[in-house]
Amino acid sequence: ALKNLIVFPKAVSLSEDIKKASISHIHAHWASTPSTMAYIISRITGIPWSFTAHRGDIAENNIINKKCVSASFVRAIDEEGRKDLTEIVGDSTLHGKILTLHMGVEVAGNIKKPEVSQKAFTILCPANFVPKKGHRYLFESCRILSDKGISFECLISGDGPLEDELKEMVEGLPVGCNIRFLGRLPHEQLLGLYAEGRVDVVVLPSIVIGDDVREGIPVALMEAMSYGIPVISTRTGGIPELLGDGSGIMVEEKDAESLAVVIEKLINDPDYYALTGMRGRKKVERDFNISLISKRLLELFSTGIQ
Repeated sequence: ALKNLIVFPKAVSLSEDIKKASISHIHAHWASTPSTMAYIISRITGIPWSFTAHRGDIAENNIINKKCVSASFVRAIDEEGRKDLTEIVGDSTLHGKILTLHMGVEVAGNIKKPEVSQKAFTILCPANFVPKKGHRYLFESCRILSDKGISFECLISGDGPLEDELKEMVEGLPVGCNIRFLGRLPHEQLLGLYAEGRVDVVVLPSIVIGDDVREGIPVALMEAMSYGIPVISTRTGGIPELLGDGSGIMVEEKDAESLAVVIEKLINDPDYYALTGMRGRKKVERDFNISLISKRLLELFSTGIQ
């Protein structure tokens, strides 16, 4: 309630500007205070509005029921989020307003045919250094692969509060694990690695931690898939919605041995490698293509849910 009171004056002030700008629809990201502001502005101006709910903001439940009554539609970014919203909104007549429309990425243009690098097999983990990303299980998988004499390199891109702890873990591993920290790469540089064929597989060993903190559908996986790069992750959060039909590879969370097994399979089975990469590319083209998603959002802004 206090957070909503804090944004109330801002919403009132913005209402005048929005009226003058002849805006026809208001859309807010996050079911927390950003959508509170949009809700207030809509009430003052009479302009239709909607909002996108992500994950932790749904659990916060900032007057979500009132917002669903008022909004022309409510967008969840995955099926699990949509189900959570319908549980919060008791009135089943409002459930038709709530739809799943994924986040998306630009689909890369001409890409190289997915094939295993003839040089050292390169694993990339692009993730913030926070507990739910599960880096330690990738490190353990690297130790398992190294012990078997398998040649690879593992690149870690990102930063965050666990940086020192993660670097200490790597220092305690055998040299053959070949794990290298890149820091936080600029987005274009990361995509450049994909476009140049310098990454063979992207791995996100995500885990569920306390208070039900888990992944949504990671954009980091979508981006790699758009370049035809195979991805490996875990059966947590919204990840099965992206990878569950064979568009990528999933293992159980905290299972370093299974993770090592599937990395080894990609290294040794070029047909499996190519098939996984192509399936992922097609999944993103069809269901996570930002051009198609943007077009659908514009339709919803104009007409609402028909």
